[in-house]
Amino acid sequence: MRKKTQKQSNSFRLIAGKWRGKRLSLEANSQLRPTGDRVRETLFNWLSTNITNSKCLDLFAGSGSLGFEALSRGAIYCDFVETNKHTAKQIRVNTELLDLSPKQIDIHIKPALEFLKNTHLQTYDIIFLDPPFRMNFIQELIPHLAAVTQTDSLIYIEIEKESVLPELPHNWSVIREKTAGQVRYHLVLVE
Repeated sequence: MRKKTQKQSNSFRLIAGKWRGKRLSLEANSQLRPTGDRVRETLFNWLSTNITNSKCLDLFAGSGSLGFEALSRGAIYCDFVETNKHTAKQIRVNTELLDLSPKQIDIHIKPALEFLKNTHLQTYDIIFLDPPFRMNFIQELIPHLAAVTQTDSLIYIEIEKESVLPELPHNWSVIREKTAGQVRYHLVLVE
């Protein structure tokens, strides 16, 4: 029984789509907190009409659970941005396990802000923002997200329950919001 518990804590499962039920590994001794199944299920229900053929950005990728879930459900491309090279290596291992091609994914080992400042030609349909808690990264990133969004882009923002969502640009609207456990999450539409 102990091995099973340990295995589950070092992995996450894809909920639906092409790889439904598939378990992907986390980096050994990882402190990552992949977005939970219940939250991911709600989020992807919100995104259900927008996910097919979308281009996604998984900023602060960590486990890559959001980007992999998007690809499983029909997204055609996802950029994973992660600062930790060991964590990024595990994303690469999971990418190979799912037999994803370089046309479907790219992994960038750099800070989120650096990635946004150096991405000029690519825009995304869906952006996942799930930064480490209590670090105030979202406020810093908001001004730079305009360069990678377009009209009708959707931005998922996950914060700790007790935090307040930073002020958003005038053309961004929170269209969905929910709390689960210690997490508050939002879906924002760029108009």
